[in-house]
Amino acid sequence: METRIRKWGNSLALRIPQSLARQIALKPGAPVRPGLHGSNLTISPIRPPGVRPDDLPAQVTDTNRHGEVDTGAACGGEAWWVRRGGTRTRVNLVRRFELVHD
Repeated sequence: METRIRKWGNSLALRIPQSLARQIALKPGAPVRPGLHGSNLTISPIRPPGVRPDDLPAQVTDTNRHGEVDTGAACGGEAWWVRRGGTRTRVNLVRRFELVHD
């Protein structure tokens, strides 16, 4: 694959073919970092730092912790853990539905 450097105002511009941009999920307006490695020009996308799952519990505080959320009645093969006495017990809930035809 070959492309050409073009003039853009007082700067030079490189047109990146869509097939290459797609391979690295590069979108218009995305930040990139140009660099030199020996005599080679490199262009690297700048990705935001990822979130590590191990870091998430430390971010929970009393102000951003929420209570239980009622999601409604069971409608399939859901399973819940319930506390009976001092132990946790798994409860499978199955509800049967009748199909009503008009």
